[in-house]
Amino acid sequence: MREYGNSKTETVISIGIIIMIIVVACLLSGCVNSALVESYDQYLQTAGTEYIEYVDKDHTLDADSKLLRKLNHEQATKTVEKFKQTRWSW
Repeated sequence: MREYGNSKTETVISIGIIIMIIVVACLLSGCVNSALVESYDQYLQTAGTEYIEYVDKDHTLDADSKLLRKLNHEQATKTVEKFKQTRWSW
């Protein structure tokens, strides 16, 4: 008879479920970590533009990889803008 919890796969799945629950709880509650948003803002004010130029020029990245990086950059921009519009108090 197999015991529950002895498999590495089950452990990974359990951790994944816990992480998903935490993420969903934060999204539903509207919580935003101001330190995270401030780091996005610093990134955008410093290396953000250069990073997108690098992504555009990097021939080792396929189209999906480039798109994912651009979407992440765009999301950081939107998050900072929304956070500033709400006076840093979501």
